[in-house]
Amino acid sequence: RSIVENANDIIYSFSPDGLLTYLSPKFTDLLGYEVEEFIGKSFAPLIYPEDLATCQNFFNLVAQTRKKQAGLEIRLMHKNGNFV
Repeated sequence: RSIVENANDIIYSFSPDGLLTYLSPKFTDLLGYEVEEFIGKSFAPLIYPEDLATCQNFFNLVAQTRKKQAGLEIRLMHKNGNFV
């Protein structure tokens, strides 16, 4: 648990219907939102519009193959409205 909570990247988990079930504390550090603002909600509103299809394809591939994939880098919207 300590490793996940102190990771330099956002660690997350989704329910089968695509709703966030866990977000590591780095979510708040990097994006300015409180974790509670997105638990039980979709991550999609935070994704840069041009990155959304790439992100969806990545998660579909993971779901279909059930195999670990290389990391995915996407732009996300900070609470201040800027994309990081």
